[in-house]
Amino acid sequence: MGVKPGHEIYKILSDFESWQLDDPNPGRQEFFGEVMSALENNEMGIATFNIGVPMPKGAGGYFTNHLNLDKICLPSIVKVDEDNHILTFTEDTSEDDEEDEENKGTETVEVKKLTAEEAFAIFVHEACHFLHFSRDNGEFISPLMKGKVYTMQELIMSPKVRREAEFEAGYRSVRYDKMYNLYPGSRQILETNLINMMNYDLQNQTPEWKEKYRAKIKPYFDAMKDETGRIIYDDKGNTILGELVDRDGLMKYQQEIRDKVKKFSEWADPKHEIKLP
Repeated sequence: MGVKPGHEIYKILSDFESWQLDDPNPGRQEFFGEVMSALENNEMGIATFNIGVPMPKGAGGYFTNHLNLDKICLPSIVKVDEDNHILTFTEDTSEDDEEDEENKGTETVEVKKLTAEEAFAIFVHEACHFLHFSRDNGEFISPLMKGKVYTMQELIMSPKVRREAEFEAGYRSVRYDKMYNLYPGSRQILETNLINMMNYDLQNQTPEWKEKYRAKIKPYFDAMKDETGRIIYDDKGNTILGELVDRDGLMKYQQEIRDKVKKFSEWADPKHEIKLP
């Protein structure tokens, strides 16, 4: 059964196993089936799979478990055939938000429309959060946290656990990629999860690393200016990053950073150093 609040969000509330994935890759179909079966048979018996959910800036999807309700939420990256119970992952069709202050001082990859391949990788990541916290009762399998158990509430209260849970979802994504051959010959799963981890691990770098990194990306930004047009400096006399003026240049540089990573496990330790080109 599906429920459509307004005209944007489509909710699958039951009969999860009756839904099929329209994709020529048999491994993706099998993984999708595993997720839908887990939704169908979750311990509390209450779950929803929501499509077309408005997302916060930079978010490609999310999983929540509030009041024991498992909820996988994705933006407009899935085409729904309600009559035949078929889902097809597509490029992001959500409307662009108006420009705001997001470009000022941004040090990670800028928000962009997802392709169909990226969209499915987002689903894999969010589904892994669900499998971790719901089906597997919060037990970790990634190297540094293996065997430990945390609840969603503990995740919310602890930035440390939050980071580990994000790495766990990435670790599981890479594992499923290999198990089901989700992206043969492609680094898409690795790429998607490195982009996500950059948001968490950038802040864990040393002051020396951060200074070097900002010097590297400085050419892609204007200097921050006050109301009179004067450049603003920090307490060390360095200009503060202002508006992003070369999005393509920044994205290319950050791609070069990700290209240096061969295995997701290289970023397992929260205190690892991100290698710079």
